[in-house]
Amino acid sequence: MLGRFRTDLEVHADPAHPGTFRLRRRFGARAFSVVLVAVGFCAVALDLALERHAVAALQLPLSVALLWLHLRAELDGWIFEGHAAVRKSFDFRKLRFSEVRVDCALVERVVLAQEGNRACAWLELRTGERHALVAGPPQRVEPVAKAFERGFALAVAVPPSSSLH
Repeated sequence: MLGRFRTDLEVHADPAHPGTFRLRRRFGARAFSVVLVAVGFCAVALDLALERHAVAALQLPLSVALLWLHLRAELDGWIFEGHAAVRKSFDFRKLRFSEVRVDCALVERVVLAQEGNRACAWLELRTGERHALVAGPPQRVEPVAKAFERGFALAVAVPPSSSLH
């Protein structure tokens, strides 16, 4: 399985570009991680103000790690662009974005697996590759799988055109 399953994504349509949608972090997940980062840095500042330098020195790397995790989650996601699904993620080691493009013609199906109160969705390509999409409660995973199915079906049904009408 290529990539990793995300548990905090939901489908957002792009009104400026019809036929394009993206998987973005849910508001609750985003707000929770922002609060954790803020509390971490406030605790560091409070310990410095109270002259507890050793505690502040121990908390600072934890706060930086929380910030790093927040940025990594915000900068990683799927975008459906016409005839391709694109997974964009930020590589902090190289300080640049990396993309994995999946052409719609190569997608055999979108798999939705459910067991009890957990579900996961992934893309299966004709080449045998599998790309992880989302995991979590079925009521959150199903809309993502359905959006990808509709997007791939539409992209394959309408071939790209270079002419203007």
